[in-house]
Amino acid sequence: HNTCTASENGFSRRKPSMVKAPLCGKCVEERDLCGACQQKSTEGKLTDADISLARVLNQLEKRQLVKEPSFDRAVDLGNLILVVTTENVGNLVGKGGRVVRLLSKEMGKKVRVINGKDFKTSIQDLVAPARVTGINIVYTPDGEQTKVIIPAEDKYRLIADMPTIIKAANALSEKTVVFELR
Repeated sequence: HNTCTASENGFSRRKPSMVKAPLCGKCVEERDLCGACQQKSTEGKLTDADISLARVLNQLEKRQLVKEPSFDRAVDLGNLILVVTTENVGNLVGKGGRVVRLLSKEMGKKVRVINGKDFKTSIQDLVAPARVTGINIVYTPDGEQTKVIIPAEDKYRLIADMPTIIKAANALSEKTVVFELR
């Protein structure tokens, strides 16, 4: 009984995707979604941005431009895609921003990688290079709000217009987020 392995033939076996994403490894590789991922998509737990980003990261990994990428979710805000990850943020940014630039080019939109470990870090990553001088909880008759204070002179350092920044912040939090320029 003589069997040979792919490496003995000089052929390399296709390595499974190492992308850690909201969808399964099979769906990262395939064009169509499996039943479980389709169900997550129907329930709104899996977005088109999640699927597109996972597939782009898979291609970048195959080209050895990023190693073992992972993300928790992708939020499409029109002209900006937020990539939220709690694992190795630097891996998705890349040396000198190389990976995030490739992601922006492949996705056709500006991409911002956000560390999702806690709200404060997420907001600071969102507005960088602008500074955050305060994050306060404000109690109103309508409920709780989180107020983020940014120096007025940093307004022009934001990566997007204020409505997009507010939309992004609200996507990162269960509470209503408002911004104040001081």
